Amino acid sequence: MSERIKYKDMASDSVENWCKLFASAETRVLTEQESDLVLKCLMLEDELASDPAFDKEFTQMFIGAVITKRLKAFTYKLTNAAKAVLADWVKSLGENTMYLAYIQYYCHNNKVTKVTAKELCEIFPDGIPTQSELQRLWDLQKLNLSDCNDASFMIDNLLDYKHVYESIMSI
Repeated sequence: MSERIKYKDMASDSVENWCKLFASAETRVLTEQESDLVLKCLMLEDELASDPAFDKEFTQMFIGAVITKRLKAFTYKLTNAAKAVLADWVKSLGENTMYLAYIQYYCHNNKVTKVTAKELCEIFPDGIPTQSELQRLWDLQKLNLSDCNDASFMIDNLLDYKHVYESIMSI
């Protein structure tokens, strides 16, 4: 998967194959600030789950709204604590899409329907992908649209096509 996938070659397991690359990505340890937030979220998992203001406050943040909206496309749920951790890690729309896709892959393979902050630590036991790895992974999911008649109306992100997730959507 070093060259761009041609649009016409997209398949129901294309994201699964991309996720295998994500799984082997070079990682970095969490910063002290990121680690502190993870620890707080681990300790406050139950409290955050029952906080009636969390959803409203979370979706008022740009990245919170993006996570909430994209999460609807997947078959797993994130607890409020896991959402807070992920929002801290994600720096762009593309990163959000990649993390959520990879979490779907993990959930499919491990039969997980609800991801907690603890589960996020299990999904990323050695840390999170480095910025250079996230950029590399983003580039690897880009599509070659040269085989399309009118590519001006096409999306060149593999991760934005629902049918390419089919192989990992069941839990």
